[in-house]
Amino acid sequence: MLTGLGYGAADRMDRIFNSPPWYSEMPDALQVLEAHLNWVEVANTAWVYVTGLVTNRSAVSWKNIEFECRFFGPDGAMVDAAHGTEWFTLGPQADAAFRVRVAPSRAASQYYTVKVTVNWAQNARRVW
Repeated sequence: MLTGLGYGAADRMDRIFNSPPWYSEMPDALQVLEAHLNWVEVANTAWVYVTGLVTNRSAVSWKNIEFECRFFGPDGAMVDAAHGTEWFTLGPQADAAFRVRVAPSRAASQYYTVKVTVNWAQNARRVW
């Protein structure tokens, strides 16, 4: 009986602190509408900033959105990739601008285009 109470309490706590739906159940909820490459040099260090617009096509609010950035060279081959998390909340049926900072692994001339997708996000009702 105590074991059953323990499992029940653990399940209840999980539903409170990690409430569904999970992004893995709705992978098309967040879509990147546009993305752009921006090169910046600060104190002799080059950075690639990927800026863009993401939209929420679901009825769920999402937070802590992880973006996957794939960089392609002039010949169309992938030359680099990076992930960045943006710490904002995106409400249902809303759009938001985002910015991901990437330390490049190649020369600027090798970065021709970028494709950005959302890898993961948390349900905004989740406590942590």
